[in-house]
Amino acid sequence: MAGTLHAEPAPLDDKLQAVGSGHLSWWGIGVYDATLYSDDGRYRPQRPHALRIDYQISVSAAKLAERSLDEIEEIFGEQPKRQRMVASLQALFCDVEEGDAIIGYHYPGEGAEFYCNGQRIGRLEDAKLAAAFFAIWLHPRTSEPELRRQLLGESS
Repeated sequence: MAGTLHAEPAPLDDKLQAVGSGHLSWWGIGVYDATLYSDDGRYRPQRPHALRIDYQISVSAAKLAERSLDEIEEIFGEQPKRQRMVASLQALFCDVEEGDAIIGYHYPGEGAEFYCNGQRIGRLEDAKLAAAFFAIWLHPRTSEPELRRQLLGESS
Protein backbone atom coordinates (compact mmCIF):
# COMPACT_ATOMS: atom_id res chain seq x y z
CA MET A 1 0.00 0.00 0.00
CA ALA A 2 1.64 3.19 -1.12
CA GLY A 3 0.50 6.61 -0.06
CA THR A 4 1.68 9.71 1.67
CA LEU A 5 1.23 9.64 5.43
CA HIS A 6 1.96 12.50 7.80
CA ALA A 7 2.68 11.50 11.39
CA GLU A 8 5.60 10.64 13.63
CA PRO A 9 7.51 7.49 12.70
CA ALA A 10 6.94 4.40 14.81
CA PRO A 11 8.76 4.90 18.08
CA LEU A 12 12.01 3.04 18.26
CA ASP A 13 12.21 0.43 20.97
CA ASP A 14 13.51 2.06 24.16
CA LYS A 15 16.23 -0.58 24.25
CA LEU A 16 17.72 0.54 20.92
CA GLN A 17 20.70 2.87 20.93
CA ALA A 18 22.04 4.94 18.05
CA VAL A 19 25.16 3.53 16.43
CA GLY A 20 25.70 6.55 14.21
CA SER A 21 24.02 8.96 11.85
CA GLY A 22 24.79 10.81 8.66
CA HIS A 23 23.44 13.02 5.92
CA LEU A 24 23.10 12.34 2.19
CA SER A 25 23.03 15.14 -0.35
CA TRP A 26 23.25 15.12 -4.15
CA TRP A 27 24.70 18.13 -5.94
CA GLY A 28 24.34 20.16 -2.74
CA ILE A 29 20.66 19.31 -2.23
CA GLY A 30 19.81 17.54 1.04
CA VAL A 31 18.17 14.18 0.35
CA TYR A 32 17.88 12.56 3.78
CA ASP A 33 19.35 12.06 7.24
CA ALA A 34 19.87 8.47 8.32
CA THR A 35 20.44 6.91 11.73
CA LEU A 36 21.42 3.31 12.47
CA TYR A 37 20.28 1.70 15.75
CA SER A 38 21.11 -1.53 17.57
CA ASP A 39 20.43 -3.02 20.98
CA ASP A 40 23.82 -1.93 22.38
CA GLY A 41 24.91 0.93 20.13
CA ARG A 42 27.27 -1.28 18.08
CA TYR A 43 26.57 -2.63 14.62
CA ARG A 44 26.94 -6.36 14.18
CA PRO A 45 25.50 -7.63 10.87
CA GLN A 46 24.13 -10.83 12.39
CA ARG A 47 22.16 -8.99 15.12
CA PRO A 48 18.86 -7.11 14.67
CA HIS A 49 19.22 -3.43 13.83
CA ALA A 50 17.07 -0.54 12.63
CA LEU A 51 17.61 2.21 10.11
CA ARG A 52 15.63 5.43 10.19
CA ILE A 53 15.62 7.70 7.16
CA ASP A 54 14.25 11.24 7.49
CA TYR A 55 13.57 12.64 4.03
CA GLN A 56 14.27 16.20 2.92
CA ILE A 57 12.82 15.73 -0.57
CA SER A 58 9.70 14.20 -2.14
CA VAL A 59 10.08 10.76 -3.73
CA SER A 60 7.48 8.21 -4.84
CA ALA A 61 7.41 4.69 -3.44
CA ALA A 62 8.01 3.41 -6.98
CA LYS A 63 11.14 5.54 -7.35
CA LEU A 64 12.43 4.46 -3.91
CA ALA A 65 12.00 0.80 -4.90
CA GLU A 66 13.70 1.26 -8.30
CA ARG A 67 16.59 3.21 -6.76
CA SER A 68 16.99 0.58 -4.04
CA LEU A 69 17.33 -2.18 -6.64
CA ASP A 70 19.80 -0.06 -8.62
CA GLU A 71 21.94 0.22 -5.48
CA ILE A 72 21.62 -3.51 -4.70
CA GLU A 73 22.74 -4.32 -8.24
CA GLU A 74 25.75 -2.01 -7.87
CA ILE A 75 26.83 -4.08 -4.86
CA PHE A 76 25.79 -7.62 -5.81
CA GLY A 77 25.37 -7.53 -9.60
CA GLU A 78 22.30 -7.87 -11.77
CA GLN A 79 19.31 -9.40 -10.01
CA PRO A 80 17.49 -12.07 -12.07
CA LYS A 81 14.15 -11.43 -10.34
CA ARG A 82 14.35 -7.64 -10.50
CA GLN A 83 10.68 -6.92 -11.30
CA ARG A 84 9.47 -9.14 -8.44
CA MET A 85 11.99 -7.55 -6.09
CA VAL A 86 10.93 -4.02 -7.10
CA ALA A 87 7.28 -4.93 -6.48
CA SER A 88 8.14 -6.41 -3.06
CA LEU A 89 9.99 -3.27 -2.01
CA GLN A 90 7.44 -0.86 -3.46
CA ALA A 91 4.74 -2.51 -1.32
CA LEU A 92 6.82 -1.67 1.77
CA PHE A 93 7.41 2.01 1.06
CA CYS A 94 5.23 5.08 0.98
CA ASP A 95 5.45 8.17 -1.19
CA VAL A 96 7.56 10.53 0.91
CA GLU A 97 7.65 14.30 1.15
CA GLU A 98 10.01 16.56 3.06
CA GLY A 99 9.74 15.70 6.77
CA ASP A 100 8.51 12.12 6.27
CA ALA A 101 10.39 9.13 7.67
CA ILE A 102 10.73 5.42 6.96
CA ILE A 103 12.06 3.07 9.61
CA GLY A 104 13.21 -0.41 8.69
CA TYR A 105 13.88 -3.10 11.28
CA HIS A 106 16.22 -5.80 9.98
CA TYR A 107 16.04 -9.25 11.53
CA PRO A 108 18.98 -11.08 9.89
CA GLY A 109 18.03 -14.49 8.56
CA GLU A 110 14.33 -13.71 8.98
CA GLY A 111 13.45 -10.56 7.02
CA ALA A 112 12.55 -6.97 7.78
CA GLU A 113 9.63 -4.83 8.93
CA PHE A 114 8.92 -1.31 7.69
CA TYR A 115 7.09 1.70 9.09
CA CYS A 116 6.25 4.88 7.25
CA ASN A 117 5.39 7.89 9.40
CA GLY A 118 4.26 5.80 12.34
CA GLN A 119 2.18 3.28 10.43
CA ARG A 120 3.33 -0.26 9.87
CA ILE A 121 3.53 -0.83 6.14
CA GLY A 122 4.47 -4.49 6.19
CA ARG A 123 7.02 -7.21 6.56
CA LEU A 124 9.52 -8.47 4.01
CA GLU A 125 9.75 -12.23 4.49
CA ASP A 126 12.55 -12.66 1.93
CA ALA A 127 15.61 -12.73 4.21
CA LYS A 128 18.08 -12.38 1.33
CA LEU A 129 16.31 -9.35 -0.13
CA ALA A 130 16.08 -7.80 3.33
CA ALA A 131 19.83 -8.24 3.83
CA ALA A 132 20.52 -6.82 0.37
CA PHE A 133 18.32 -3.81 1.11
CA PHE A 134 20.19 -2.92 4.32
CA ALA A 135 23.49 -3.50 2.48
CA ILE A 136 22.69 -0.36 0.47
CA TRP A 137 23.94 1.59 3.49
CA LEU A 138 26.03 -0.95 5.39
CA HIS A 139 27.98 -3.03 2.84
CA PRO A 140 31.64 -2.11 2.30
CA ARG A 141 30.88 -1.59 -1.43
CA THR A 142 28.08 0.92 -0.79
CA SER A 143 27.91 3.86 -3.20
CA GLU A 144 28.16 6.21 -0.19
CA PRO A 145 31.19 5.08 1.86
CA GLU A 146 31.33 8.25 3.99
CA LEU A 147 27.68 7.85 4.99
CA ARG A 148 28.42 4.20 5.84
CA ARG A 149 31.30 5.27 8.10
CA GLN A 150 29.04 7.79 9.82
CA LEU A 151 26.25 5.23 10.33
CA LEU A 152 28.76 2.78 11.80
CA GLY A 153 30.02 5.48 14.16
CA GLU A 154 33.46 5.46 12.53
CA SER A 155 33.60 9.18 11.73
CA SER A 156 31.90 12.31 12.97
